[in-house]
This record gives sequence, C-alpha cells and structure tokens, in this order.
Amino acid sequence: MGREFVDDFDLWADHYDNTVQGEDRQYQEVFKDYDIILDEVAGHTIGNVLEFGVGTGNLTEKLLRLGHKVYGVEPSKKMREKALEKLPDLPLHDGDFLEFPKPDGPIQSIVSSYAFHHLTDNEKKQGNREI
Repeated sequence: MGREFVDDFDLWADHYDNTVQGEDRQYQEVFKDYDIILDEVAGHTIGNVLEFGVGTGNLTEKLLRLGHKVYGVEPSKKMREKALEKLPDLPLHDGDFLEFPKPDGPIQSIVSSYAFHHLTDNEKKQGNREI
C-alpha cells in the first residue's frame, strides 16, 4: 500500500538531486521549475510541518531555512539516508501517506511534493483520511 515504488527510489537516491536539477534528460520536463515549485510550497506553510515523501530533503531544507520545525516521513531507506546526510538533526521516520508514526507535537501544515501522485485513487482517499 503506497510503497510500490520504494525499490525504485532506493536505486534513484544517489542520483536524485542531479535529476531534479535537469541533468537527466528523461526527467527534464517533469522537474522543470523544481526549485520555484518547492519555494512556492514552502512559502505557504505555517508553524510545525509534517512532510510526506521527504526524499533527499530538498523541500525540507527550504522549510527549515524559513524557521519551521519539520517532522519528516519517507518510505525509502536510501532517500532517508541521503536526507540525513544533509540534515542530520531532522526527525525523519520510515512511513508513507497510509502508515506513519504520529508526530510528537502539534502540526500546523502538512506538505508533500512529487510524491502523492504515486498513490492509487483509493490510496489517496485513505491517505487523506489518515492525515
């Protein structure tokens, strides 16, 4: 449930940041304006943030720079490792939209980028109920 792509993301983790910066021609259109989109998401958050699909921590970095406390959820072990290389103090947990450890404090914003579309329609409904 919601984890069909974890093996793919484990394999992609070492190259993901290069991909989103346009170095992989196959994904150039998918990640067009990547930083602008992440800035837009980060700019609409308030307070403590629950982030799903942290990946390598690119959105997380922007949220932290804005002074937010971030509680991260990421199903890929390799992506979590990459994120923690950048952000060693980040509370980052194994989980996904459907099953995740509940935050230990209040949350004012819930964000995700480039992740929710991996769910089926039924999983999206279930994930929204969980959140």
